[in-house]
Amino acid sequence: MQQTIKPERHKAAAGRENLGAYVTRICRKMAQIVEKTCRKRKYCVKSAEYYKI
Repeated sequence: MQQTIKPERHKAAAGRENLGAYVTRICRKMAQIVEKTCRKRKYCVKSAEYYKI
């Protein structure tokens, strides 16, 4: 059972890193496209902190 649990943890960690990078890219694009709206920027900051980027 330990051998099956360890790869799942590594996959989860890699998935979080990929999601974090994907979110940062989206946030940068949204920040460039929509500079006037503060709500989307705050959402991006919260999501970045959630993914610990």
